Amino acid sequence: MVSNGYINEEPHLALAGKNDAVNTDLKSKSFSNDIYLKFNAGTLDPVLNTLRILRRMNVWVEITNQVIPTWADDYAMIRKMRQWLAANGFTEVPLHVRFFPLYKLTHLSQTPTSTLVRAKEIAL
Repeated sequence: MVSNGYINEEPHLALAGKNDAVNTDLKSKSFSNDIYLKFNAGTLDPVLNTLRILRRMNVWVEITNQVIPTWADDYAMIRKMRQWLAANGFTEVPLHVRFFPLYKLTHLSQTPTSTLVRAKEIAL
Protein backbone atom coordinates (compact mmCIF):
# COMPACT_ATOMS: atom_id res chain seq x y z
CA MET A 1 0.00 0.00 0.00
CA VAL A 2 1.12 3.56 -0.68
CA SER A 3 -0.14 6.14 1.80
CA ASN A 4 0.28 9.73 2.89
CA GLY A 5 0.11 8.31 6.43
CA TYR A 6 -2.79 10.51 7.44
CA ILE A 7 -5.34 8.08 8.89
CA ASN A 8 -7.15 7.79 12.21
CA GLU A 9 -5.74 5.18 14.54
CA GLU A 10 -8.72 2.78 14.76
CA PRO A 11 -9.20 2.22 11.00
CA HIS A 12 -5.45 2.21 10.60
CA LEU A 13 -5.06 -0.65 13.07
CA ALA A 14 -7.65 -2.64 11.12
CA LEU A 15 -6.01 -1.84 7.79
CA ALA A 16 -2.41 -2.35 8.94
CA GLY A 17 -3.22 -5.93 9.92
CA LYS A 18 -4.11 -6.64 6.28
CA ASN A 19 -0.94 -5.18 4.76
CA ASP A 20 2.44 -6.82 4.40
CA ALA A 21 4.14 -3.62 3.26
CA VAL A 22 3.39 0.11 3.31
CA ASN A 23 5.21 3.00 1.67
CA THR A 24 4.37 6.24 3.48
CA ASP A 25 5.11 9.77 2.29
CA LEU A 26 6.91 11.80 4.93
CA LYS A 27 7.36 15.40 3.97
CA SER A 28 10.59 16.76 5.48
CA LYS A 29 9.88 20.34 4.37
CA SER A 30 7.04 20.24 6.79
CA PHE A 31 8.75 18.40 9.63
CA SER A 32 7.01 20.65 12.12
CA ASN A 33 3.29 20.91 12.81
CA ASP A 34 3.12 24.61 11.89
CA ILE A 35 4.74 24.12 8.50
CA TYR A 36 2.87 20.85 7.87
CA LEU A 37 -0.41 22.68 8.42
CA LYS A 38 0.58 25.46 6.03
CA PHE A 39 1.76 23.25 3.18
CA ASN A 40 -0.33 20.10 3.67
CA ALA A 41 -3.51 21.29 5.45
CA GLY A 42 -2.86 18.81 8.25
CA THR A 43 -0.49 18.12 11.10
CA LEU A 44 2.63 15.98 11.28
CA ASP A 45 1.84 13.97 14.42
CA PRO A 46 -0.78 11.65 12.84
CA VAL A 47 1.71 10.69 10.12
CA LEU A 48 4.41 9.95 12.70
CA ASN A 49 1.90 7.94 14.72
CA THR A 50 1.02 5.96 11.57
CA LEU A 51 4.67 5.06 11.13
CA ARG A 52 4.93 3.96 14.78
CA ILE A 53 1.83 1.76 14.42
CA LEU A 54 3.20 0.11 11.29
CA ARG A 55 6.49 -0.70 13.02
CA ARG A 56 4.69 -1.99 16.13
CA MET A 57 2.58 -4.31 13.92
CA ASN A 58 5.69 -5.60 12.10
CA VAL A 59 4.52 -4.28 8.73
CA TRP A 60 7.34 -3.75 6.22
CA VAL A 61 7.76 0.04 6.07
CA GLU A 62 9.35 2.16 3.39
CA ILE A 63 9.30 5.95 3.50
CA THR A 64 9.23 8.32 0.55
CA ASN A 65 10.46 11.86 1.01
CA GLN A 66 9.64 14.24 -1.82
CA VAL A 67 12.68 16.49 -2.26
CA ILE A 68 11.01 19.17 -4.38
CA PRO A 69 13.32 21.88 -5.78
CA THR A 70 12.74 25.33 -4.20
CA TRP A 71 9.95 23.94 -2.02
CA ALA A 72 11.10 20.88 -0.09
CA ASP A 73 14.86 20.71 -0.49
CA ASP A 74 15.59 22.09 2.98
CA TYR A 75 18.56 20.20 4.41
CA ALA A 76 17.81 21.31 7.99
CA MET A 77 14.37 19.70 7.79
CA ILE A 78 15.89 16.55 6.27
CA ARG A 79 18.25 16.42 9.29
CA LYS A 80 15.31 16.87 11.65
CA MET A 81 13.44 14.05 9.90
CA ARG A 82 16.52 11.81 10.06
CA GLN A 83 16.88 12.48 13.78
CA TRP A 84 13.25 11.53 14.41
CA LEU A 85 13.57 8.37 12.31
CA ALA A 86 16.72 7.29 14.17
CA ALA A 87 15.24 8.07 17.59
CA ASN A 88 12.15 6.00 16.76
CA GLY A 89 13.81 2.85 15.44
CA PHE A 90 13.63 3.52 11.69
CA THR A 91 17.37 3.28 10.95
CA GLU A 92 16.97 0.16 8.80
CA VAL A 93 13.88 1.37 6.93
CA PRO A 94 14.35 2.18 3.23
CA LEU A 95 14.08 5.91 2.61
CA HIS A 96 13.32 6.97 -0.95
CA VAL A 97 14.24 10.56 -1.82
CA ARG A 98 12.94 11.76 -5.15
CA PHE A 99 10.66 14.12 -7.03
CA PHE A 100 9.08 13.83 -10.45
CA PRO A 101 7.11 16.90 -11.59
CA LEU A 102 3.53 15.77 -12.13
CA TYR A 103 0.00 17.16 -11.93
CA LYS A 104 0.05 20.68 -10.41
CA LEU A 105 3.83 20.80 -10.09
CA THR A 106 4.81 20.35 -13.73
CA HIS A 107 6.30 23.86 -13.72
CA LEU A 108 9.06 22.59 -11.40
CA SER A 109 12.07 20.60 -12.50
CA GLN A 110 13.07 17.16 -11.32
CA THR A 111 15.28 17.17 -8.24
CA PRO A 112 18.91 17.75 -9.26
CA THR A 113 21.20 14.77 -8.69
CA SER A 114 23.47 16.87 -6.44
CA THR A 115 20.53 17.62 -4.13
CA LEU A 116 19.56 13.95 -3.96
CA VAL A 117 23.15 12.96 -3.18
CA ARG A 118 23.29 15.53 -0.35
CA ALA A 119 19.92 14.34 1.01
CA LYS A 120 21.24 10.77 0.95
CA GLU A 121 24.40 11.81 2.83
CA ILE A 122 22.29 13.54 5.49
CA ALA A 123 19.94 10.56 5.79
CA LEU A 124 22.83 8.14 6.26
